[in-house]
Amino acid sequence: MIGKALRLAPAVILIAAFSWAAISVAVRSVAEAPPDVKVIRIGHWQLEGGVRDGFNQMGAEFAALPEVIKKYGKVRIVQDAIPEGIYGQWISTQMIAATAPDIVEVGLGLPGPIWLAYQSRYFYPLTDMANAPNPFNAGTDLAGMALKDTMGDGMRSGYQEELQEYTRVPLARFTSRVFYNRDLLKKLTGLSAPPRDFRSFTAVCEQISKAHDPTGQPYVPIASSKYHVGMWIGNLFDPLTYSAVFKADFNRDGFVGNDETFAAIRSGALSFDSKLVRAKYDGLKQMVRYFQAGFTGLTRDEAVFLFAQQRAVFICTGTWDAGSLIQQAEGKFTVGATIYPQPAQNDPEYGSLVFGPNFDPAGQGFPFGITRFSKHPGLARDFLLYLASRAGNARLNQIIGWIPATLGAPLPPLLAGFEPVNTGMYTALNTDLGGQTVVKSQQLVSLLQTDPSYKVDQFLTEFGQFYRSQGVADWEEAQRDWRRAITNNERSLAVMRGEALLRAADKPSDVSWIRYRDYLSHRQLFQDLGHVRQVRMVVNPDATVRAPYAYSPEALARIKADLSHSSATTGPTP
Repeated sequence: MIGKALRLAPAVILIAAFSWAAISVAVRSVAEAPPDVKVIRIGHWQLEGGVRDGFNQMGAEFAALPEVIKKYGKVRIVQDAIPEGIYGQWISTQMIAATAPDIVEVGLGLPGPIWLAYQSRYFYPLTDMANAPNPFNAGTDLAGMALKDTMGDGMRSGYQEELQEYTRVPLARFTSRVFYNRDLLKKLTGLSAPPRDFRSFTAVCEQISKAHDPTGQPYVPIASSKYHVGMWIGNLFDPLTYSAVFKADFNRDGFVGNDETFAAIRSGALSFDSKLVRAKYDGLKQMVRYFQAGFTGLTRDEAVFLFAQQRAVFICTGTWDAGSLIQQAEGKFTVGATIYPQPAQNDPEYGSLVFGPNFDPAGQGFPFGITRFSKHPGLARDFLLYLASRAGNARLNQIIGWIPATLGAPLPPLLAGFEPVNTGMYTALNTDLGGQTVVKSQQLVSLLQTDPSYKVDQFLTEFGQFYRSQGVADWEEAQRDWRRAITNNERSLAVMRGEALLRAADKPSDVSWIRYRDYLSHRQLFQDLGHVRQVRMVVNPDATVRAPYAYSPEALARIKADLSHSSATTGPTP
């Protein structure tokens, strides 16, 4: 009898554990979603201080609005805050099981093509929402404006090019700065603030690297990790490639895409031996000397820990971490912040590449979409609109300590000195062409960062040869993706043409026809012409390529003739 009971014990324990778990889930579900309450779940990976408090408070304020109560009754907002390391697995499980939250933060933990597939299959398109006024902006100067026009970047960061749809609403804007230990900087260098000139900054780092604490351990000038190094590259060294715009911006949109970079290098318009390419990697090679040993194998938290323990003077990170850094330093030292040090215009190596200050990218983050699994999609839309309104967005970001995404929303007091720089230089060299070239670049850049004997010349030669030869396959794959987008454009054009014919078949000046012609020219014809030009440069790299903003001899002759005719007609200018 006892033996039989022992044999049954595992099954009994398993049944009991399952029953307890089921009851716990049921009790929690009832607590979170009483029968008379409409619940909106919001899933995200933001575990920084203030984010969950922000959603809780905004959810309570939203649920208490008279118009919300009148329209929906009792409302409750519930969060699923998931650690970054498992967010990709979690979201995939939720999507496949059709149990995803109503509102989901998009972009982390999965490759881009997977997120693209999820947005296509499991998310509502938000284009109509983006083009309509936000009702929660009533009574402000934003009333009547389309939602996308009330956002700092025109909601460009919420647009999915491949789907030709808005799929996300960004709720915050971020900048990156260099934070420093004021007390330690003063103690080791005598300076109250770090220099903003690149050469002077590296000289200060050199001075710090030679200092030791009372136990004989050397100080680290810059706390870094595999997470932080990309910020140094993007905010300090990438802007030195800005002049590539004048050589490779073939479609003249002010940016150089990865396809334009490849066409320029294949055709010889750009070279890996050029000053602007060399400057990016040479500057990186110089800067990593002041990071702690083994930084490429360290995580974000390990670098922050080094800074918090006052073993390092500097650390770069985004404004999303400002509150956390200040909180960790409280009572121990004072945290300061400054812009990334930029080469001076008279710098012997980099000065000719400096055309102005470094631009803070206008792209916004903290993006959320609405899933097709929502039981209350209308309510989810209204809550997202509330968070994106001027008052709601200012309130949310004030609680968190981030920069608002909506126009006119004031910065939180904590970030008074972090207002983004909206003019200046930005990256104009994108060699991330596709799978093979990205992997090769990551391997060699890692070697450049960690091996003192691996020189910049070696990197430029090795990667340049691989990029020019093997990059063709990645470029061709990108062109196939482009062609699929063109096909989607044709569908949109068919709908727009049908609407124009029904609305104003004999009125070519009607707004519906203007919209159709504009879409046709910019999304189809001009892009196709640019594509043909790129194909010629890639297939026939020896052909002469004219710089995108250069005038041909014939055009210059016509300009001279026009000016001569104008002077002869009107006389000299007084």
